[in-house]
Amino acid sequence: MYRNGPILVKASEIQEAAAGYAKKRRQNTPEQSAPSANQGAEDLPKGHSSGRPRKYDWDAFYREVIRIANLPDGLPATQAELDRTMAEWFQRTYGQEPSESVLKERVRNIYRHLKEGGN
Repeated sequence: MYRNGPILVKASEIQEAAAGYAKKRRQNTPEQSAPSANQGAEDLPKGHSSGRPRKYDWDAFYREVIRIANLPDGLPATQAELDRTMAEWFQRTYGQEPSESVLKERVRNIYRHLKEGGN
């Protein structure tokens, strides 16, 4: 599957993986025929969102993964190692971490994208 040792990737590859993940999530969201609670949200001032605020900054998560990928050792060879690294990062950053399944899904999608790209 992966060669032994760290996986070296370009930051743009991780950004593509994150964008692909976001697109997939949007496509899997069922459309509502009735007006939604967010209808008219596009008219809200910038910086204001309706609904529950995000608990974690996932953009910051991807920036941290990119930072790690650009270190001399690159990304860890296994997803489990990056899962642990990012769980520790969430603990340091937020004092808590997302559920194991949510974190694993995000990391899995990064490695899946890299594998499909031939890295």
